[in-house]
Amino acid sequence: MKALSISTSSDFVSVALHDKELLSVNTISSQKNHTELIYEMIEGQLINAEVDKEEIDGIVLDVGPGYYTGMRIGLSVAQGIAAGLGIPIIPVSSLDALALASFTGHRTIFSIVDVKRDEYAICSYKPVPGGVVKQMEPKVLKGKGIVDVFNEDREKKLIVGSWSKIFKDKENIDSHIKLANPTYVSAEHLYNVGKDSLLKGQYPSYADVVLNYMREPDITVPKEALEKEINWYDG
Repeated sequence: MKALSISTSSDFVSVALHDKELLSVNTISSQKNHTELIYEMIEGQLINAEVDKEEIDGIVLDVGPGYYTGMRIGLSVAQGIAAGLGIPIIPVSSLDALALASFTGHRTIFSIVDVKRDEYAICSYKPVPGGVVKQMEPKVLKGKGIVDVFNEDREKKLIVGSWSKIFKDKENIDSHIKLANPTYVSAEHLYNVGKDSLLKGQYPSYADVVLNYMREPDITVPKEALEKEINWYDG
């Protein structure tokens, strides 16, 4: 089954195409997640992978936490494409995607996602054969609060995600803390979390795909400002 994956929850816009294996991926650093940019990236990946849009079986979408406006744009794009093609949307947590992509065998994994105003979503995971298991419900903390959490015990920890915005002085980091990749959510990571749901046909209706903001936005953006006319017709 061919899947299109989209992430717009951070400073990076990422799009990937899979058919069991990765066919094509493109990730761009962008402070402004313009709708036009995402459509251009999607079209580019279809061309690179030599895949027709009608062959896409589902969309794996980053539903956050992350940047409010970026996530809204990603959802609007995914809903428009999915409705036009009659395919499902598979929602995936950005925190889960980071944890699964970190590849560790013994350290507790902490995923961190910037949600702005020096606030970060954080969640911990235990590595198990073939994947990870969530150890806590995600919470939002200030940057200093996250450092305090990490220093509460001497357990070895692997930190992935937006850690560079918190640990600016790497020389003063305790030895039990390891800062690692990935440092942002890639659309490739999303697929690895959502592929089983797509293959098993276990996905919500469009109306039940909900973004995980985890904090109030600085500015409320009208939905109309995020929408763009979708033209999937050749011509």
